[in-house]
Amino acid sequence: MKNALLVSMLFFLVAACKQDRKNLLPDISKADSATVMFYKQPPNHRFFTIVKIKHVKELNAITQDVNAAVIQEKQECASWGKIYFYQGREAVQVVYFSPEQSCGIFSFILNGEKLVVPMSDASSKLLQAFKDRAVELPAATE
Repeated sequence: MKNALLVSMLFFLVAACKQDRKNLLPDISKADSATVMFYKQPPNHRFFTIVKIKHVKELNAITQDVNAAVIQEKQECASWGKIYFYQGREAVQVVYFSPEQSCGIFSFILNGEKLVVPMSDASSKLLQAFKDRAVELPAATE
């Protein structure tokens, strides 16, 4: 009896670990705007350009990618920027991105764990279009 219980518990744990981890950020669908920051010298985030997205539907490709199945983290991928998703004035979620061809990932922190999802070509092109529109904010001393 004990052995059967132990075997069934182990089977459950192994099955649970193998399940696809996806749709982990459903709250980004509640966002009504976003801000995309592009680091000028990735991964150094001190200097950046920024673009504000007032219609979050422009980000559909990205929100779909972010809720795709989690993949193994790619250690060599540096963050090139981040996206702040907002609902009203409150930040809903922050998503980091690395669009370089060898990486092509989005990453985010959930419950203290860094998770990585693949970036589609559509999201990569969308980020490039946003980068072309991005501006540098004036310094506080100007």
